[in-house]
This record gives sequence, structure tokens and C-alpha cells, in this order.
Amino acid sequence: MLPDWVNDYVGIPFVDGGRTREGCDCYGLVCLVFAEQFKVTLPRRDYWPLVSDVSYLDRSIEEVRTVFWRPVEGQAWPGCVAEFRVPGKDRTLFHCGLMVSPTHMLHVFRGCETVLEEVYGLVWTNRLMGIYRYAG
Repeated sequence: MLPDWVNDYVGIPFVDGGRTREGCDCYGLVCLVFAEQFKVTLPRRDYWPLVSDVSYLDRSIEEVRTVFWRPVEGQAWPGCVAEFRVPGKDRTLFHCGLMVSPTHMLHVFRGCETVLEEVYGLVWTNRLMGIYRYAG
């Protein structure tokens, strides 16, 4: 069963570095939902680079994950974050989605709007790197 608030976030456009309903990147969507639904302010740009800032991305992701996130053992629940590696034309990109059930995530990807999608379906299951809970 999905939380009642999930559909309120479907359709938000992708904006690199965005953190509002006018547009979000993947982590910005997580920040927006955490702020509005869980009343938690997650680390912002000073901890997390723009999606397009590839040279700094891997190290920054690892630093943020180590400080603020803990691996989930067993079943994910709403509020956990799924992390993915997505092969690109010239590089591997980072992507994340907010778990809204044990099997579904809310996420936004470059060129798309926010959608609800199956984590363990054909598109994402082989790209899944881990699921984490906020430890802040």
C-alpha cells in the first residue's frame, strides 16, 4: 500500500540542482519529500553536487552516504533511498529514488518528470547499488 501523499509528487519536472515543486533533480526530490512529509532537512548543495558535476560526484556521494545514511538490512520502507548506477554515453551516473513501499520508488530522471516505478523491475533491478535509511 502506498502513502496517500505519493501522487502529490508525480509530474514534477527534472531541473538539475532543483529542490522545489517547480523542478527537482533525483536527490532534490528526496530532499523535497523529506522536508514536506517527514519534517527533516537533508544536506543540501554544500554536501551534494549538481548531477552534471561528474568530476566531484563519486567522492561526494560516498561522503554524504557515510555521514548521513545507513544500509537497510532486509525490507525497505517509505523514506528509504535506493541508490543506482546508470551507464551513460561517456560515464556512469548516480541516481536515487525515494522508496514509498517495499517495492516502489518515486524518482525523477533527466528529461522526464517524477514518476512512481517498480525498483525490482527490468529497468532498475540490475542497476541497484543499495537501499539506505536516513541516520541524521
